Amino acid sequence: MLRKPSTPLRPARRRERIKGRLALALLAVSLACYLLFRVMGSFGPAVQESMEYACKGIASDAISGGIHRALEEQPDLYEGLYQLEYDSQGQVRTVTTDAARLNYVEICLGHAMNQVLQENDEINVEIPLGSLLGWRFFTGKGPNIDFAMSQSGYVLSEVESSMESTGINQTDFQVKITFTIDMVASISG
Repeated sequence: MLRKPSTPLRPARRRERIKGRLALALLAVSLACYLLFRVMGSFGPAVQESMEYACKGIASDAISGGIHRALEEQPDLYEGLYQLEYDSQGQVRTVTTDAARLNYVEICLGHAMNQVLQENDEINVEIPLGSLLGWRFFTGKGPNIDFAMSQSGYVLSEVESSMESTGINQTDFQVKITFTIDMVASISG
């Protein structure tokens, strides 16, 4: 039914139209909010996973780079860690570890690793937009979103020594220094 532009709508009909438009607008806003929260909810795990991989890479680089740096600065760092004492027939009778020298090696390596960690305190992580959406179809696709990440970490070390019999008159003696790097990363900016 066509009506003339100057003819006002009946009040009841006008209210029905307003209610219909309001319901449609509310539905559209609800759908948009649902999609927004769904997409934003999937950002967290993707960013966290990327940050974890970046931290593991930094920790690995800190360990290898720290050992390399310490040995470059002091090539004889490992010398004198243990003394072998032989009997008259040339067989090893005792093995003695120099505890002070072992502690010095542990401190030097830990310090070099901490230096490498401090040099990498600011990192950029790039994540494709499709990976942030959390849908497998879009994973790895789309433009990269940059996240500036700052990390701080420290190195813990533990010395373990073990002696194990490996046969008649044969003993396996090992000294291990285990390094653990604890890191905290956060998105900056």
